[in-house]
Amino acid sequence: MRAAGPPPADTTAPVAPTGLAAAPDAQQVSLSWTENTDADLASYRVYRNGAGVAQVTSPSCVDTGLAAGATYTYAVSAVDASANESGRSATVSATPTRAPIDTSYTPSSYTITIGIWKSGTAASLGADDGKYL
Repeated sequence: MRAAGPPPADTTAPVAPTGLAAAPDAQQVSLSWTENTDADLASYRVYRNGAGVAQVTSPSCVDTGLAAGATYTYAVSAVDASANESGRSATVSATPTRAPIDTSYTPSSYTITIGIWKSGTAASLGADDGKYL
């Protein structure tokens, strides 16, 4: 029988997430993975190009503000209530697209200017500068 006292510290890391998938979009990447079933799971850490970029509690994340055309590599780890972190998942890569151009410009008025081209030397054109503009 064990002596009375606090329970032993939890030093067992959760299982690493599986099924990581990435879906690129306009300057963002949507990530999803299989939910971890460890009883004391607290959160997931999301890594982009090896650096931590987010900590979330659900098995999905949207990474925004990315450069279009650049390729990013992602991995995810699981963290339990005792702050034990699993190994990282298998990596996936994604390349966001650029945001669509969805605005147009319609001028409110038009001005048509007509005139005659004049020729001359640089000195004479400089002397006339401002008179016909």
